[in-house]
Parts: sequence; C-alpha cells; structure tokens
Amino acid sequence: MFCKAVFRILAIFSGLFACSMLPAQENTQAPSYRKSFEDGNAFYAKNLFDSALDAYHAVLEAGYESWELYFNMGNAYYRKVDYPKAILYYEKALKLNPKQEDVKNNLALAELKITDRFESLPPFALSAAWQKFCGIFPMKAWAAFILVFALLILVCIVTYRTGQTYRSKRASFLGLVIVGLLWVLSFAAGGTSYKQFHKEQGIVMAESVALQDSPDAGSSSAITLHEGSKVSIEDKIEPYYQVRIKDGSKGWIPMSAIEMI
Repeated sequence: MFCKAVFRILAIFSGLFACSMLPAQENTQAPSYRKSFEDGNAFYAKNLFDSALDAYHAVLEAGYESWELYFNMGNAYYRKVDYPKAILYYEKALKLNPKQEDVKNNLALAELKITDRFESLPPFALSAAWQKFCGIFPMKAWAAFILVFALLILVCIVTYRTGQTYRSKRASFLGLVIVGLLWVLSFAAGGTSYKQFHKEQGIVMAESVALQDSPDAGSSSAITLHEGSKVSIEDKIEPYYQVRIKDGSKGWIPMSAIEMI
C-alpha cells in the first residue's frame, strides 16, 4: 500500500511538472511567424520603422511572443521617437528575459527621454538579497528543482521505511531533513519568482494624468504623471487603477491611461 501511494504521488508531481514546463503558445515552428519577424527586421534595417512595426505586430496578433521580438519593437519605437512605447516594449522584453543587458541599457536610454524622474525607494538589504537569489534561475528551473527535491524526499522516505539497520535509517533521516529544507527553499524561491513574473505593472501612455487620492473624477491630486512612467498596479475599481510609483507614492488613475506590461 505504501509503495502504491508513493508511485501515485510521483505521478501527480510529474504531471504538474510537465504542465509547468509546457511552452507558451509561441508556435516557433510556424513559417508565417518567422517570415513576419524577418520582414520586420528587413524593414528596420532600411529605416522603415512603421512597416517594421506592422510586421512585428502581425507576429503578436498571431500569438507569438519572445524577448527578441519585444526588444526589436522597442528599438523601432525608439527610432520613431515614441519613447513611452519604447519603454513599454523594453519592459515586456525584460519580463521574459530579466538578465538581458542590451535591453536594460536601451531602457535606461529611453527613460532619459521622458519627463518624470522619480527616485526608487532603496530596498531592504534582506529583501534585495532574496530577490537577487530568486533571480539566479528562471521560474521553470525552480519548478524543476521543486520536482527533483520532491522525488528525493520520497526516495528518502522509502529508504527509511525499508531500511534494515540503524545506520541506513539514520542516513535516510538526515537525507530527508536536508532534502526537505532544500525543497522548502526552492518552493519559496519559485513562489517569489512566480509572483514577480505575474506582478501587474503598466506604462502611462497619456500625455499627463493626475495621481488622484480616490477613484472619482472630483478627487484632489498632488502629483501628475507623464507618458512613459512605470507604475505597479495595487488595486482596481473600474474605471480606475490604484497604482504605486517608484518613490512609493500611491494614487488612482484612469485605466485608459495605462498600457499593461
């Protein structure tokens, strides 16, 4: 009975892991997507940025996304002097590939072109260290670690239950404690990575918009945001989002003023 339960748990974990590792519907093998992407690159090389963006948007409309696609779109908007859109697509690229230095550098250049200059709040040392640790591996890698350590936990349990000597049981128990701690660490890091990836953020696209104290048209405001500013979504009461900006200030702005990253 115990072995059957173990194998049943293994099957469940394997199924969950397989689902987590399924690629997004990128359809990278579709020739039409590749052709549109290559057409966009060809137009970009000829400085035909509107045509390039039409081709890139056709790729998006077909259901494909990648950091390279968003990076190229950001570059095209930058060359069109549409800095808010450039920032939006650079941020989208970084969401898929947070370690891409070229994207970070181009994003920094685009942010120099916009009006708002909000200083970010310094993160707590422990929080910053934890975020850095979680960023060592992508979300799918943490999912793999969770599965591997879960399997090792089951192996340790089986070994402990079937061990015939004190030494083998002791080794199995110590292995179970160590692997269990590693599983907890991987689970926590994977959860943090998942939350960070799915965190709702947006870029202000309105030329200027008031950061209101409450979600109604007559509310007072002490801060005005301009196009290109990045905000984090805290809450929503249609037709308003409650947002937080880099310096920690919070307020409400119309949903129509933001494009989501």
